[in-house]
Amino acid sequence: MFELVEEACNRNGITFQPKTFQIDFEIGMVSAIKQKFGPNICIKGCLFHFGQALWRKVVDLKLQTLYKDDETFRKLFRRIS
Repeated sequence: MFELVEEACNRNGITFQPKTFQIDFEIGMVSAIKQKFGPNICIKGCLFHFGQALWRKVVDLKLQTLYKDDETFRKLFRRIS
């Protein structure tokens, strides 16, 4: 994918040297970016996708009932997501 963007930039006389990537929380994407651009590239996660990932973990751990019934847990979850 990066090669396609880089080629398009080169065709148009643009140097492709990103400083930051904002992505969802896919480990494969993080690895690919670091491999292509080095370990010091700035990678920022999308807050929306972070919240989705947290909710999936709540579901995986079967904590939906706790979320529904426990106001303290629900408030904590909302603060971190």
